[in-house]
Amino acid sequence: MAVMIGGDSNVARPQGGATQAYTAALVVLATVFFMWGFVTVLNDTLIPHFKTAFQLDYAQVLLIQLVFFLAYLIMAMPSAKILERTGYKLSVVLGLLGMAVSAAGFIPAAMLESYGLFLVALF
Repeated sequence: MAVMIGGDSNVARPQGGATQAYTAALVVLATVFFMWGFVTVLNDTLIPHFKTAFQLDYAQVLLIQLVFFLAYLIMAMPSAKILERTGYKLSVVLGLLGMAVSAAGFIPAAMLESYGLFLVALF
């Protein structure tokens, strides 16, 4: 049971078309969230393929996870500064562009059959 203490009941209600804007923003946010999760899960599928393609030992295979998650540690503060300067919308777009560039980095890495380039693209 919700109890309102000394407030106006109309404060939190969006006016007119604002509900559609909130819905669109929520859909975009949910889509980006699932894309982020999908990219993270793809690392688990890459490990056995990289292990056989490059004849890697267990320590070298774990570099895939290390490099991917190390990027979060290293890029957290620079990303926060970019967020402060550009705002939320543009920083989400820049993040998606970064993901696209990283995914495109797999093409030359595959052509050159270079494990190091794959790790750079994962970062």
